[in-house]
Amino acid sequence: MLTEAEYVEQQRQLGKRLHEHDGVWWSAPYLFYAKPAFQFRSFPPGTAKPRLTKSLLGYTHLVPDRRYANSTAEFMILEGEDLRQFSMARLRKEKRNQVRKGLRLCEVRPITSLEPCIEEIRQINISQAKRLMKHDTFGLPDTYYIEHEQEWKAAMRRRFDVGVNEWWGAFHEGMLVAYMETCQVENLRFGVVMKAHSDHLKLCATDAIYFTVLMHASRDLMCDSINHGEPMHESVNWFKQQFLFKRTVVFRFVSNEALHTAAKRLLRCKEVLRAHFQRFRSPNF
Repeated sequence: MLTEAEYVEQQRQLGKRLHEHDGVWWSAPYLFYAKPAFQFRSFPPGTAKPRLTKSLLGYTHLVPDRRYANSTAEFMILEGEDLRQFSMARLRKEKRNQVRKGLRLCEVRPITSLEPCIEEIRQINISQAKRLMKHDTFGLPDTYYIEHEQEWKAAMRRRFDVGVNEWWGAFHEGMLVAYMETCQVENLRFGVVMKAHSDHLKLCATDAIYFTVLMHASRDLMCDSINHGEPMHESVNWFKQQFLFKRTVVFRFVSNEALHTAAKRLLRCKEVLRAHFQRFRSPNF
């Protein structure tokens, strides 16, 4: 578990461009737009703002309750009794069977050393990128992990060595077939990465990892909530909901809501165009 200050310092070590103002560390996800470096930091509007030169187009942050909000967001969250009483028995029958299959076929354990499995992690990233490129938006294309192999491995080593995240792997006959990264800052745990190799999806490795990590968190009295990001494709949302995550509305303040909405639409269009371009370049399409 990290304190917020430790999390921010480790983000700086990873090269994130942050600045401190009014007692809060801010990041710049877009040019001249800011949000807290620890994105789940919540405080009333006006108590802290980023530097004006870093937020000419605006800024946003979560707020404690509806009174302070002029906007909302949604996250997939597991908390309360659903977290404390999480168990195999709470899952649907079909999901219980998939978890048991995954645990039978895979060994789930923390990844304590990156080097023995960094190449398998790269192959997982290549495989998942190919699988997801059919969607309008996705992360890096599969060709990136091939053309920039050494650069990518160096970045992965830095991230692992800094120690921000907990790394969990599912191993089938000694080979890594899926992995997950999580991070806990104070009483909040959040998902960072979950990836699986397309050739081994029938092993239900992601079900095994997810269940193991959630069981681990449910026994941790310092963990009050697990946030696994904003809702995505319905199939991804359904996967999380089967593990008792719920779509949860949170309140936020946006300094320029109209500009924020317009910018999100433009960024969405940019991502769709980028996806089409990357698919065009990829030899697999």
